[in-house]
Amino acid sequence: MSNIIDMQENKLKEILSVEGITQAELSRECGLSESSIYNFKTNKRQPNEISKVKITNAINTLTKKNKNYTVVFVFPE
Repeated sequence: MSNIIDMQENKLKEILSVEGITQAELSRECGLSESSIYNFKTNKRQPNEISKVKITNAINTLTKKNKNYTVVFVFPE
């Protein structure tokens, strides 16, 4: 993985769209409910630190075969 993308604002909606990941896929991979993913994606709720790590790891797992970068931050600090 040659590039690292550091996203300083909530980019979950954009990442899911660009990477072709559904809320259901992300939910299954990270172990969070689809409603939680929706709320995070639409900024209705902010995830805690554990959920941030789960989501970021799940995105990297779901997309690692198709890219040469790693998503570091999906949500702002």
